[in-house]
Amino acid sequence: MKNMNMKTIKTVLLTIAVVPLLGFGQSAIETESETFVHAKEILQKMSNYLSSADQFSFKAEMTEDGLFTKDYYTKAEVRSEVIIRRPDKVFADIKSDYNHKRYWYDGNTITLLTVPANFYATAKATGNIGEMADFVYDNFGVRIPLAALAFDNPFEVLTEGVTDGYYCGLHVVDGIYCHHLLFIEDDSEWEIWIEDGSNTVPRKYVIKYDMDDREYHFSATINDWDFNRYTPDELFNFTPPSGASVIEFVK
Repeated sequence: MKNMNMKTIKTVLLTIAVVPLLGFGQSAIETESETFVHAKEILQKMSNYLSSADQFSFKAEMTEDGLFTKDYYTKAEVRSEVIIRRPDKVFADIKSDYNHKRYWYDGNTITLLTVPANFYATAKATGNIGEMADFVYDNFGVRIPLAALAFDNPFEVLTEGVTDGYYCGLHVVDGIYCHHLLFIEDDSEWEIWIEDGSNTVPRKYVIKYDMDDREYHFSATINDWDFNRYTPDELFNFTPPSGASVIEFVK
């Protein structure tokens, strides 16, 4: 369950570009290559930058494979806004082609509201953001998009299972120069674009992975980073909207 949890968390954070010359699908090597070491160094800088922030918010535009019928999958467009205040406060608003959900975590309770159905579920959850994300996934299968960015050590989460990696160059995302990194795992290949300079935030994330004998794809473009946003306690405290009905999380 732990491995699946980390995989899911990462999935909810890279457009897969087929670059045969970079060695997609290579197995682990005994001695890490210079390009692998370089890629990990940049990823570590990103992790340190995010970990050092007391609070931040961002928006993301995502595309993911979704189950349409028993046998067919479609691409779903997802738009999200996530607000973080360490160590244990989260608000997330996620709109997709098929549903609209909001999440609140105040350090003691996790709440999920479905909009516009106006149903909500709450559960007791304590600990920091990473511990909460683990708890709600393990117990309820609930995942918050790009939650890995809010963990105390994003590098540790992202590199679990990584066997190889490459530095692909300095490429542009939304007009911003970014370090383009590629990482390889046994059952997935993922890429991340990290802004060049002192503001080392991720700007794009793409992953291709195998599960249930099928290949899945997820991509996210991340923007509107704000490290100085005013985040009062009320922002993370859930108040049921008028006419809302409470339901239970499905275990």
